[in-house]
Amino acid sequence: MKKGIREMVNVFDGILADACVKQWDVEVTKRHSKLRFVRADGRPGMLVFPCTSSDHRAVKNASSTLRRLLAA
Repeated sequence: MKKGIREMVNVFDGILADACVKQWDVEVTKRHSKLRFVRADGRPGMLVFPCTSSDHRAVKNASSTLRRLLAA
């Protein structure tokens, strides 16, 4: 796993643990990776994030999007 993806997955792990999400998986592809998860109430969710993040705010942007998805 690439360094940028590993960093995002570590951040996602903390966010998902806080939201009581037990079941999640990351599918690493060439350009965009997919985080698939099942919320505590049983609803599935998915977040697509870039593998090659050229922006220094990419981790923060992806984590805030994940928080919004979990709150919805």
